[in-house]
Amino acid sequence: MPDLLVCGREEKVQPWLSLESVFLGAFVLLGGAIILMSIRLGFGTAEEPGSGFFPFFVGLFVFLTAGSLTVRSGWGKKPKAVPLNLFEDSGKCFWGMVVTFLAWIFLARWLGYLIVTFLASLAFSKILGEKGWIRSLALAAGITTLIYLLFDLWFYLDLPRGFLD
Repeated sequence: MPDLLVCGREEKVQPWLSLESVFLGAFVLLGGAIILMSIRLGFGTAEEPGSGFFPFFVGLFVFLTAGSLTVRSGWGKKPKAVPLNLFEDSGKCFWGMVVTFLAWIFLARWLGYLIVTFLASLAFSKILGEKGWIRSLALAAGITTLIYLLFDLWFYLDLPRGFLD
């Protein structure tokens, strides 16, 4: 059977049950509902997005992601349930993610949102098992740039600037 990479470890996969499809189907419906409600709110223009603009794309993302996962789950395999011991090797990935999220939340005020986003993205890629530094740095830079362009320049949100203020 093929292997699946989970937090840097290879895990064996085996056939799955259909309960996952029901759960994903609920997310397909949720995404569709968000899309319909955002259309009723209106999109606005590219210069001045309306209140339904951002929720439409969130709903579309949820709808497409859950839909593709639902279709894939019917043909694919589900990873074998691996017990998570939070105080041994298998818990390192979990605790690494928790610590990174908490650091992101608490340090954004002092270091600034973009710097902390870059560092958190870099930490996430290493925790999840990305080999090498060039791809991790490129990923972190890409995520940070996308967030800056989307939220600061396009949506005019005032992200915390930290010591750069």
